Amino acid sequence: MKKLFYILFGIITMSISPCNKDKSSEAGATNIISDDRMLLVISAPSIHDDYYTKAFKKIVDFQINYAKAIIGNDNVVIIVDKDTRKYYEKDLPEDVLITADVHDIWMRDFTTINPLSPVQFKYTWASMTEQESIEVQKSFIEFADSYNIKLLPPLVSWRIIT
Repeated sequence: MKKLFYILFGIITMSISPCNKDKSSEAGATNIISDDRMLLVISAPSIHDDYYTKAFKKIVDFQINYAKAIIGNDNVVIIVDKDTRKYYEKDLPEDVLITADVHDIWMRDFTTINPLSPVQFKYTWASMTEQESIEVQKSFIEFADSYNIKLLPPLVSWRIIT
């Protein structure tokens, strides 16, 4: 389990930009591989997502404060799109931010289970169309593919009831 954590942590904390890779390896990095730390992955709301417009600032403030509380105890990364990143940069270290497009903040619903052999359920959500659900899940699959995170194909369809 620890070996997988190290692999996943290394993959996730590397950024697409070479500039970010260099910064995360500097002595001041906050995310440090250690047997005593867990990795928490958070997805930020996009500034372009109308669904989160009213709560955008509150969600961003919560995620920033939560990340600050974790830093030094556990590792944390926030996946944030390039246009939303500016709302996080001034408050968080570079090695906490990963720039990518994941289309929803509720990662527990559309990502994977079982880190040693990642399995993904087919994501459908009661208040989304089937196409919207597919796009959310596809955004995570594309993120995982960009970091060579191997996933088993979605096995089971399930619906979140709201």
